[in-house]
Amino acid sequence: MADFPSDPDGGFNPSERLVPSDDATELLPLNAGTESSSPRRSPSARSNFSTPIVLSILAVAAALGLIGGAVWGLSSRTTTGPPLTTPIASVTSPVGSTKPTPTPSTSTTPTPTPTPTPTPSVTGTFPPAPASNQLRVDGWRVSNYTIHNRGGQIEIDATVTNSNSIARSATLTIYAYINGNPLAILTAAINQLGANSSQPTIFTSSSKWGSGQKILLLAVGD
Repeated sequence: MADFPSDPDGGFNPSERLVPSDDATELLPLNAGTESSSPRRSPSARSNFSTPIVLSILAVAAALGLIGGAVWGLSSRTTTGPPLTTPIASVTSPVGSTKPTPTPSTSTTPTPTPTPTPTPSVTGTFPPAPASNQLRVDGWRVSNYTIHNRGGQIEIDATVTNSNSIARSATLTIYAYINGNPLAILTAAINQLGANSSQPTIFTSSSKWGSGQKILLLAVGD
């Protein structure tokens, strides 16, 4: 920095101009003569005076550089930087920790077990139930029969044959069983059926109908 000459009272003299002297670092007043009212400063004094100013200039330049760099960085991030995205945290379930989906419980209605129809109670004396049908007795034979449920009562349509050599009359009885249990007593009256002759006959009963496989036993009544 150039030193400005001052008047003897210490003030600034505007009538004086500064011109460079032989020393390139020193400026002298234009009207300086062989003698000056103001003493010339030594180089060390000038150096001490200019050092703080230089440091101030450097500090200001450094501050401006930092401000400029910050502004440039912000502008570059705003115009050319990639869009800012917020990272989304991914949650991964550990292997084997997935809970199985519960299977909805279904209630099944049990199929009711069919109840067998009880054998109707009958009156009378029954002989022991045979293992299979026994429809021949004392020259009489029952064949081609059909068991019916008529009005809730059991009836049998059949063909009756007289195998004897003479005409005969008789009251024929059929005992019906279900699973070895007595079911019904059916009767039919035969009047003077000729020898080796046959006729259709209906066996009737007052017993109730019963479901199930039936076993029949033929007998001759009084």
